[in-house]
Amino acid sequence: MRTARFAAAALLLPVAAALTACGGAADPAPARSAERTPQQVLVAAAEVMKRAGGAEVELRGGELRWAGPVVWAPKPAMELARSDGRRLKVVDGAAYAGGPGVAEISRGKAWQRLDGPVEGLKDLRAGRVDPLGLGTVLMLREQLDPAAGLALAAKEEAVTRVGAEQLDGAAATHYRVEAPGGLYLGDPALSQDNRRTLAEQLQRARVARVVIDYWVNDRDELLKRTESGNGAAGAATAEIRYRGLGVRADVSAPPPGDVAGLMDLLPTAVPATTPATEES
Repeated sequence: MRTARFAAAALLLPVAAALTACGGAADPAPARSAERTPQQVLVAAAEVMKRAGGAEVELRGGELRWAGPVVWAPKPAMELARSDGRRLKVVDGAAYAGGPGVAEISRGKAWQRLDGPVEGLKDLRAGRVDPLGLGTVLMLREQLDPAAGLALAAKEEAVTRVGAEQLDGAAATHYRVEAPGGLYLGDPALSQDNRRTLAEQLQRARVARVVIDYWVNDRDELLKRTESGNGAAGAATAEIRYRGLGVRADVSAPPPGDVAGLMDLLPTAVPATTPATEES
């Protein structure tokens, strides 16, 4: 990912994918009533997506596309591949980046742990590889969790019903939310450290307001979500689609020997030399 471009798209989505949701493992919700307010629809959709717990997700932002299984409940996990070969794993509270460019700066190791020593080596990684960065991963995780996002959006006052539309041949109703750029900081599931990291990421992005659009079917399943905003990197829009609700990704952490440690990421300061041999 071009870090700046993706962080903007991900922050503007920022990050998050095209999809046709299928009701799979999710329990069908009652048909939506015309008497419900847009906020009530989003609350109902949040409950449906929370019960689903996971889905196959496609996220598009600018020229970038991520796709793969994402689980948001009960324990977050994801394994995504990007269109340029970059890979991302989130499992057991840790985030790992792999793919092009990683081995070149980590002495052949296939993965970097994003909340590990690489986070403190900004001068080393600048210009040598375009890491995701933990802040961007946190934003990505927040945006890919439809249950948390819908619940937060439903609390906003500026929620409107745009109207009935066809999405990939399926009937859906389009809703729009105008919200502050710091919307995701309201997620009660964020730890204090992660909330601070996410706040720093949002501050760098300088996105004051976002417009979030939701497409929900008659079972209150979220089919598609877009997020648009204007910040430090200019205007950006990201799209997320959900398919195969109820998927449970079997994500495992990379083998320890394949994960770069501090010494793998540090450049060799002094080249090895062979002691001079005295001439007799």
